[in-house]
Amino acid sequence: MTENNDTIIFDYGSYSNSLEENIVIFERKFLKEIIKEHPKTDTSQMIIVSDMSKINQEDFKINKKYFEKISGYNAKIISPKKPGNGITGIYIDSLGTSSLGKIKFNLYAKNLNIKNQKELLSPIKTIQFKK
Repeated sequence: MTENNDTIIFDYGSYSNSLEENIVIFERKFLKEIIKEHPKTDTSQMIIVSDMSKINQEDFKINKKYFEKISGYNAKIISPKKPGNGITGIYIDSLGTSSLGKIKFNLYAKNLNIKNQKELLSPIKTIQFKK
Protein backbone atom coordinates (compact mmCIF):
# COMPACT_ATOMS: atom_id res chain seq x y z
CA MET A 1 0.00 0.00 0.00
CA THR A 2 1.05 3.57 -0.56
CA GLU A 3 1.18 6.32 2.04
CA ASN A 4 -2.41 7.16 1.02
CA ASN A 5 -3.49 3.54 1.60
CA ASP A 6 -3.81 2.88 -2.14
CA THR A 7 -3.66 -0.84 -2.87
CA ILE A 8 -1.04 -2.14 -5.30
CA ILE A 9 -2.08 -5.39 -6.96
CA PHE A 10 0.13 -7.90 -8.73
CA ASP A 11 -0.40 -11.24 -10.41
CA TYR A 12 2.05 -13.77 -11.82
CA GLY A 13 0.59 -16.68 -13.76
CA SER A 14 -1.44 -17.82 -16.71
CA TYR A 15 -4.49 -15.66 -16.00
CA SER A 16 -2.96 -12.25 -15.28
CA ASN A 17 -5.10 -9.33 -16.41
CA SER A 18 -3.67 -7.63 -19.51
CA LEU A 19 -4.78 -4.22 -18.17
CA GLU A 20 -6.55 -3.49 -21.45
CA GLU A 21 -9.23 -0.89 -21.15
CA ASN A 22 -12.55 -2.06 -22.54
CA ILE A 23 -14.86 0.60 -23.86
CA VAL A 24 -18.24 0.10 -25.47
CA ILE A 25 -19.05 2.38 -28.39
CA PHE A 26 -22.22 2.18 -30.45
CA GLU A 27 -23.59 4.21 -33.29
CA ARG A 28 -26.76 6.04 -32.33
CA LYS A 29 -28.70 4.43 -35.20
CA PHE A 30 -28.22 0.95 -33.64
CA LEU A 31 -29.10 1.90 -30.07
CA LYS A 32 -32.89 1.43 -30.38
CA GLU A 33 -32.37 -2.03 -31.87
CA ILE A 34 -29.99 -3.05 -29.08
CA ILE A 35 -32.38 -1.87 -26.37
CA LYS A 36 -35.32 -3.56 -28.12
CA GLU A 37 -33.48 -6.90 -28.21
CA HIS A 38 -31.99 -6.48 -24.73
CA PRO A 39 -34.34 -4.21 -22.74
CA LYS A 40 -32.30 -4.42 -19.51
CA THR A 41 -29.14 -3.15 -21.20
CA ASP A 42 -27.28 -0.65 -19.03
CA THR A 43 -26.34 2.19 -21.36
CA SER A 44 -24.75 4.36 -18.65
CA GLN A 45 -21.25 3.11 -19.48
CA MET A 46 -21.73 3.15 -23.26
CA ILE A 47 -20.33 5.78 -25.57
CA ILE A 48 -22.87 6.71 -28.21
CA VAL A 49 -21.62 8.34 -31.41
CA SER A 50 -23.25 9.38 -34.65
CA ASP A 51 -20.62 7.88 -36.98
CA MET A 52 -18.01 5.27 -35.94
CA SER A 53 -15.86 6.02 -38.96
CA LYS A 54 -15.22 9.55 -37.71
CA ILE A 55 -13.87 8.68 -34.26
CA ASN A 56 -10.65 7.36 -32.80
CA GLN A 57 -11.48 4.91 -30.00
CA GLU A 58 -8.23 5.79 -28.19
CA ASP A 59 -9.63 9.30 -27.60
CA PHE A 60 -12.29 7.79 -25.32
CA LYS A 61 -9.92 5.76 -23.15
CA ILE A 62 -8.86 7.14 -19.78
CA ASN A 63 -5.46 5.43 -19.81
CA LYS A 64 -2.50 5.76 -22.13
CA LYS A 65 -0.06 2.97 -22.85
CA TYR A 66 3.40 2.55 -24.25
CA PHE A 67 5.83 -0.32 -24.56
CA GLU A 68 9.42 -0.74 -23.43
CA LYS A 69 11.86 -3.49 -22.55
CA ILE A 70 12.00 -4.36 -18.86
CA SER A 71 14.32 -7.13 -17.70
CA GLY A 72 14.61 -8.17 -21.35
CA TYR A 73 10.84 -8.56 -21.83
CA ASN A 74 8.42 -6.45 -23.85
CA ALA A 75 6.34 -4.67 -21.24
CA LYS A 76 3.19 -2.61 -21.59
CA ILE A 77 3.20 0.40 -19.28
CA ILE A 78 -0.17 1.94 -18.43
CA SER A 79 -0.85 5.31 -16.84
CA PRO A 80 -3.88 7.60 -16.65
CA LYS A 81 -4.24 10.46 -19.09
CA LYS A 82 -5.47 12.42 -16.07
CA PRO A 83 -3.72 11.59 -12.76
CA GLY A 84 -6.10 10.25 -10.14
CA ASN A 85 -8.43 8.63 -12.66
CA GLY A 86 -7.27 5.34 -14.15
CA ILE A 87 -4.69 2.57 -13.88
CA THR A 88 -0.95 2.91 -13.33
CA GLY A 89 0.95 -0.31 -13.96
CA ILE A 90 2.81 -2.84 -16.03
CA TYR A 91 1.83 -5.96 -17.96
CA ILE A 92 4.17 -8.53 -19.48
CA ASP A 93 2.51 -11.02 -21.82
CA SER A 94 4.98 -13.86 -21.61
CA LEU A 95 7.69 -14.63 -19.08
CA GLY A 96 7.73 -18.26 -20.19
CA THR A 97 5.31 -21.16 -20.37
CA SER A 98 3.73 -23.61 -17.99
CA SER A 99 1.30 -26.48 -18.35
CA LEU A 100 -1.48 -23.85 -18.34
CA GLY A 101 0.07 -21.74 -21.12
CA LYS A 102 1.96 -18.46 -21.07
CA ILE A 103 3.18 -17.13 -17.74
CA LYS A 104 2.16 -13.48 -17.51
CA PHE A 105 2.74 -10.70 -14.99
CA ASN A 106 1.00 -7.52 -13.99
CA LEU A 107 1.42 -4.98 -11.22
CA TYR A 108 -0.92 -2.01 -10.96
CA ALA A 109 -2.87 0.41 -8.81
CA LYS A 110 -5.98 2.45 -9.49
CA ASN A 111 -6.62 6.17 -9.21
CA LEU A 112 -3.24 7.19 -7.81
CA ASN A 113 -2.39 10.83 -7.28
CA ILE A 114 0.49 12.15 -9.42
CA LYS A 115 3.10 11.65 -6.66
CA ASN A 116 2.17 8.01 -6.03
CA GLN A 117 1.84 7.39 -9.75
CA LYS A 118 5.46 8.48 -10.29
CA GLU A 119 6.59 6.50 -7.23
CA LEU A 120 5.03 3.35 -8.67
CA LEU A 121 6.26 3.80 -12.26
CA SER A 122 9.87 4.45 -11.28
CA PRO A 123 10.57 1.10 -9.56
CA ILE A 124 8.44 -0.80 -12.10
CA LYS A 125 11.12 -0.08 -14.65
CA THR A 126 13.75 -1.81 -12.46
CA ILE A 127 11.91 -5.13 -12.04
CA GLN A 128 14.13 -8.12 -12.75
CA PHE A 129 12.96 -11.65 -13.63
CA LYS A 130 15.23 -14.67 -13.57
CA LYS A 131 15.18 -16.58 -16.84
